Amino acid sequence: MKKIVIAFMALLIWGQGRVFAQTSSVNIATTAVPFLRISPDARAAGMGDMGVATRPGGGDDVFHNLAKLPFAAERSAISVNYTPWMHDVVDGVYLATVSGYHQLDENQAVGIGFRYFNIGDYAVTDYSGNKLGAAHPREFSFDGGYTRKLSGALSLGLAFRYIHSDLANGTVNGTSYKAGNALATDVSLYYHGVSGLSAGLVLSNLGTKINYTNDATMKSSLPTTVGLGVGYTATIDEVNQLTFGVEANHLLTPASAEEYQGAAGVEYEYDHLLLLRTGYHVGDKAKGDQSFFTAGAGLRFQWAQIDMSYLAGSGNGVTRNPLSNTVRLGLSFALGKKK
Repeated sequence: MKKIVIAFMALLIWGQGRVFAQTSSVNIATTAVPFLRISPDARAAGMGDMGVATRPGGGDDVFHNLAKLPFAAERSAISVNYTPWMHDVVDGVYLATVSGYHQLDENQAVGIGFRYFNIGDYAVTDYSGNKLGAAHPREFSFDGGYTRKLSGALSLGLAFRYIHSDLANGTVNGTSYKAGNALATDVSLYYHGVSGLSAGLVLSNLGTKINYTNDATMKSSLPTTVGLGVGYTATIDEVNQLTFGVEANHLLTPASAEEYQGAAGVEYEYDHLLLLRTGYHVGDKAKGDQSFFTAGAGLRFQWAQIDMSYLAGSGNGVTRNPLSNTVRLGLSFALGKKK
């Protein structure tokens, strides 16, 4: 009796990207391991998922733009974040991240990051619907990188990433499915002007394809993306500061699935204590129209900061945002100011 692993449906939806094309007139751009495109932290999520060119702060910069790290005010930092996924539909699906960095000196820094995407537990049945067991699809990535200042205002970052995606196991219609693995690289630039102007450029997930079978023709592309952002921080007075930013991203997949997205956000900081954020994310209408409003807040203590964000409900059916009505939580720790 052949086993049908329900998680195999996740493989089709998340990896091969053919299901939506067959069942909907919406041409949603899909790749393997799309969890790498989920905004990993509450701060960026509160600003419309924008992080390429925002001012440095916290270990989450490891995921957005590694080149920011030499300009951070803290010598070292660690951040953890939790994002529930489709919480109003299913329980137990979430993205969790841990990241951190350390400045080696005034010009160099290293960073690491770990993303874990728990896709929940699913029943394993036969063709008659009889339960045979359970499947536990999981995905994760591990990052490590180095960044160095090229000048007093410009820095370059290089990150390496190992990706593991275990969505389905077993044999269906003569095809055996297994966990997939891939390697990728991020290259990033960051400009940190003394006048409050900042800019960033990131090429992310440039690497090998991933294969869930032994058939070399069934390899899937990683979500290779190029992102460009510009930001400006205005110091109003001794206790009030305002940061604005805009960002554009392009998914570098075959022409039939290419996708553009953009974001604009603002962050208000009061007395280095309270932070308020809001943003708007623009999605390509031809690729699912993932457009939405976000809001967020942060509370900073002497050595720790708590962040949260909220994504307003958006979309319907296959275009419904899986993070609709979601509250994300983040916690970061500063481990020492620069000397």
